[in-house]
Amino acid sequence: VQTHYDRMLDDQSGTEGQLLEKMVSGRYLGELVRLAVCDLSSPLPSRKERFSGWTGARSAFRAPYGFTTEHLSDVAYDSSIGLSSTGMLLRALGVPASTLSERRLLRRICRLVADRSARLVAMGIAATALYIDPGLKDTHVVAADGSLFRGYPGYQAEVERGLREILGNRGANRVQL
Repeated sequence: VQTHYDRMLDDQSGTEGQLLEKMVSGRYLGELVRLAVCDLSSPLPSRKERFSGWTGARSAFRAPYGFTTEHLSDVAYDSSIGLSSTGMLLRALGVPASTLSERRLLRRICRLVADRSARLVAMGIAATALYIDPGLKDTHVVAADGSLFRGYPGYQAEVERGLREILGNRGANRVQL
């Protein structure tokens, strides 16, 4: 199921298609977050004002791919009081001011985008393992690499959690990452 932001990304990417890649790849996750922030910053009568001033002339949120998956990881790693590290990151990205509520919402968006990616990866791995070995009688080792597996906090654990939900504990123990 694609979101409005997935469709926007696909339309604007210059490479239509490869939809799954755009929902799971580290190359695109930061852009999905950026599109969501820009959309939520748009004033609507029925919407509470959020992310005010985040898309100004010098903001990374104004430029396509200005908010990267590395930034997404930085926000996820932030355990500082008041998300002050995220606040400093935002200032470096050209956002002059942010509220704690906005920083928390940004972190929530980042986590949702990354968790969805991990769950989609888990589904792909599970489907492939079941295709190869329908009863999961053998152990299968899946080599995983990339910026998300190496750098996003908890990404591999989220993929493994997804595998347990799809395959059950016994099946997930037969698929090693």
